[in-house]
Amino acid sequence: LCLALGCAGVSIVWNAAAAYTCLDLLALARFEPSRVFQLQMPWLPSGLVCASLLSAAAADGYYAATSDALTTIAHACALLLGAILHLLGGCLMRSARWEETSSISRGRGVR
Repeated sequence: LCLALGCAGVSIVWNAAAAYTCLDLLALARFEPSRVFQLQMPWLPSGLVCASLLSAAAADGYYAATSDALTTIAHACALLLGAILHLLGGCLMRSARWEETSSISRGRGVR
């Protein structure tokens, strides 16, 4: 992404990670609402996740107000990249589960 847009900095990474995390939390809220604040990672408290997402949003707001338009475009592209990676990961997971269930139904499951 940085090579295509000519950017440099960690803000691209944190924006992609923030989008991925937001979609992960939204999916968790949709399918298992009781577990949204009980993340599967005991070493990472949910408060820290919320604080990091709010920090990323605040930094994006600051950069949008103080930097040139290219920075804002790069951040938007990074958010889109994180969303695409999350969706691709979901497709791969569903495909793997489909393969597993179809092989079990054909009698090729693990015995």
